[in-house]
Amino acid sequence: MRIVGYVFVTLEQDSSVSSEEQQRLLHEYAKAQIGRDVDEFYFENEDKQPFAERLQGHRILEELKVGDQLLVLQAQWILGTVSQAADLIRLFARKEIAVHCLDLGDNISVPNQRKLAVSEGPAKLVLKILEALQADQVVAGTGEDITNPALEKNTGSGFVIPSGWKMYKDGVLIKTAD
Repeated sequence: MRIVGYVFVTLEQDSSVSSEEQQRLLHEYAKAQIGRDVDEFYFENEDKQPFAERLQGHRILEELKVGDQLLVLQAQWILGTVSQAADLIRLFARKEIAVHCLDLGDNISVPNQRKLAVSEGPAKLVLKILEALQADQVVAGTGEDITNPALEKNTGSGFVIPSGWKMYKDGVLIKTAD
């Protein structure tokens, strides 16, 4: 099992984290969460293309094998659009490659193997949210009783969605930024 770090160097000075700082944070995460150090780093300069079409992104998808783990500081650096993200998460899950996004605090692609149990972690939830967004299955909260016939046709759930929240078709509620 290899642990690799994806270092993404942005051109914007305001939001950029230096490559040295990214490497340090990825090393710390690997030791604390996985119990091992990073074996190799892939360095990518800012690129607007989907992850799989970038030079290093393509290499990572070709070279990583079952059981390998990919660490990245920010999910946005690999996930791209909602559609690209859902496809990429499915691809990593199919290849059984764990993708750890430090800003999300966990592995988002495959169930976590723990010493005494298997934990789903956020992998299924992340994919569910991406699939709901991809299918445009989000209903914004209005604070109105959604048993109101005008609203029920959208959700069919029969309860109140509080203002400032969104509900996905399977009942997951997410607080929105006001």
